[in-house]
Amino acid sequence: MANEAGGYGRGGGSIAPWSSDTGSYLEQKQYAPTTINLRLAAVRRVAYEAADSGLLSPELAAGIRRVKGIRRMEPVSGTGSR
Repeated sequence: MANEAGGYGRGGGSIAPWSSDTGSYLEQKQYAPTTINLRLAAVRRVAYEAADSGLLSPELAAGIRRVKGIRRMEPVSGTGSR
C-alpha cells in the first residue's frame, strides 16, 4: 500500500470515483476545503503525467485539469473584539 511505503503521506487515502462532481462527493464526506483541493490537485497531476506518458488522451487530461477546486470561506475581518 502506498501509505505504508511512505509514497503519499497523509493525503494518500481513498480517492473518490472520478467525475465532474468529485468536489461535491468530497464535500458530502465533510472534508475540509483544503483537503478537497489537495486531493483534486493530486488527481490533476496524475492525469497530466498519464497524458504525458500516453496512457490518457490529452483531451481527457485537459478536462480533468479544468475541474475547479472548492473555495474556502474567508473569515470576515474587522468584526472580532480584542
